[in-house]
Amino acid sequence: MNHEHHLNSTPEQRSISDAESIVTGWIGLAPTRMARRALLELAQSSGAAFAAYLTLDGIDRASPTLEEDFRALYIGHFPDKETLIDNELDALGWKTVVEEACTTHAIPSWAIQWNRDALWDIITRDVYEIVELDGEIYVFAR
Repeated sequence: MNHEHHLNSTPEQRSISDAESIVTGWIGLAPTRMARRALLELAQSSGAAFAAYLTLDGIDRASPTLEEDFRALYIGHFPDKETLIDNELDALGWKTVVEEACTTHAIPSWAIQWNRDALWDIITRDVYEIVELDGEIYVFAR
């Protein structure tokens, strides 16, 4: 199961060229004035990251703890998947370990390559919820 959210033209992949459209849609569906205000305020303070959050499954968009819920899950955003993968390799220390092993054992750096497709699959399946919106990748904890 792929847990990557693309916002294109099919139901699975809605086309949104503007994060504001997502927020506007959810504001229109909010059950109370307080919920509408919370959605609007978070959209103004957090921008597209909050719009991306609203596309996740299982989000209570009328929750009194909406801001805390968003902030607890939001990891960050990246310009592309390659940058996210590089960030994860650095954060885990894997890149450094491999570079040190190459140096220690005189292994040419070109001889070892990361299986980036497999890493992307792990990231999107096991680690994070990913939303692609307006050309950026937004990352949320599972």
